[in-house]
Amino acid sequence: MSRRFPRPDPGYFVAALLPLVGILPTLANGVINTADGPLHVQRIFAMSVMLGEGNLWPRWIPWFHIGFGYPIFNFYPPGVFYLGGLLVRLGFSATAAFTVVATFAWVLGSVGVYHLARRWLPPMACLLAVMLWAYAPSRLFEVWDQGSLPQMLAAAFVPWLFAGIADVAARPSLRGTLRIVLPLAGLVLSHQPITFITALFVAPLSLVAPLWASRKAWNTLLPRLTGVFGGLALGAALTAIFMLPLVMELRYVQAARGAEDNVDYLISNFLTPAEVFAQPLPMDLTDLRFELPTTLGLVGGILAVPGLIALFRRRQYALLALLLLGLGFTLFMLLEVSLPVWLG
Repeated sequence: MSRRFPRPDPGYFVAALLPLVGILPTLANGVINTADGPLHVQRIFAMSVMLGEGNLWPRWIPWFHIGFGYPIFNFYPPGVFYLGGLLVRLGFSATAAFTVVATFAWVLGSVGVYHLARRWLPPMACLLAVMLWAYAPSRLFEVWDQGSLPQMLAAAFVPWLFAGIADVAARPSLRGTLRIVLPLAGLVLSHQPITFITALFVAPLSLVAPLWASRKAWNTLLPRLTGVFGGLALGAALTAIFMLPLVMELRYVQAARGAEDNVDYLISNFLTPAEVFAQPLPMDLTDLRFELPTTLGLVGGILAVPGLIALFRRRQYALLALLLLGLGFTLFMLLEVSLPVWLG
């Protein structure tokens, strides 16, 4: 008897193609002219050199900091640079490796959003969600202005982690826990701030998802909680090679004491209520000081309204409430009124 395989969903393929429109201009020679781009190219090259010398988990780069050496990969997650360094060892230049990893991150996150949305929405609605994620002003800012490669990859793991928690809560299994373990490990090993922000959403979701899935059979609650928190624990354990040295040695560096301008810098990055869903201005390539905004975008704000109405009409009240709470908390954390939470 022949084995039947599930019919492939072409939406995944379309979701993978959508970000390529935004990334194609980066495929020329050189690296994107961004604030952090050259810095990350330097770290990719350093990682490739250390790997070539047989150091399979480098933490100290001996020629950094004008030749005194610097433990950059002891305190800064090395995941992105490890991936880029491996590409350099395979024959890519460091600048090409930067672009390849940026492309991979954009595509990975796009497919992840489709995968997450597909749990509840039809394919066309999922592709709309993908477009809103892939071409959000904040995404374009990441790639074309800030150039933070670790932040790009970490953000790409977030929808996969949310989907993994939802999947394991609904159908707990040992194999299913990998859907939590792998994206969590990738997130932690890519970017610390995104990890901390994501944790604010993962913590309540890890409780709410199993509780909701067990509402008709409370005797299944314990296996669901075990699957979710077991996956989170295994994911954290997988990052111990980075996290343990970081925690044990953080007290020896100035980062443990913070900087005097940390609070002022944090305040400068908050949005005003008018900026949250503002429509970005057209790019002006003749303006040497033009900056892409970090707004969520007017289109995303407008389309959120019919989306929420559709959930209400389909009586998806739990999902509607969860999304409203998540959106409300996100907006709160973008405004200066949330400063005490950040400082806490």
